[in-house]
Amino acid sequence: MTVRRLAIVLLLLVVAVTASGCRKVVSNDLVENAIGGVLFSIAGVEVGVTCPENVTMATNNDFFCRTDISGRRGWILVLQHDDYGRMEFRRESPLPPESVEPLIEQFMQRQHGDRVQASCPGNVIEEAGELFTCALDDGREVRVRQVDGVAEFVFNLVGTRDA
Repeated sequence: MTVRRLAIVLLLLVVAVTASGCRKVVSNDLVENAIGGVLFSIAGVEVGVTCPENVTMATNNDFFCRTDISGRRGWILVLQHDDYGRMEFRRESPLPPESVEPLIEQFMQRQHGDRVQASCPGNVIEEAGELFTCALDDGREVRVRQVDGVAEFVFNLVGTRDA
């Protein structure tokens, strides 16, 4: 299966000089705002982004930023293409299962009045239309369809409870 890649190349002049000398560092505020803006335009909701501080601006000195989309956490890979601030942002890897499991548990509580724990497969593919199944601790399953490739899912309860 292929993973949908969020690949946006932005030219950012994000140079800051550290107190220790003339080392150029990435302005994490500008990178966070750029990533947040791109994800907002896709997801339609505010996105929290946290990038590491004092990252040296250098070709191939790539780093990860943490994202929070409506309580759903993930990672964005920031690729540095040169020493002048040209960067590309990618959501490279599948979502970890813990990004979907709490959503299923909330769905079960609200829609069915059941308190359950969900267990999803090792990786949740971030491609629109992708289907996967998560197990509930009471023997039932929830079929999950990834809607938008970012943070929207549809849940369908299947099966009956263990006696």
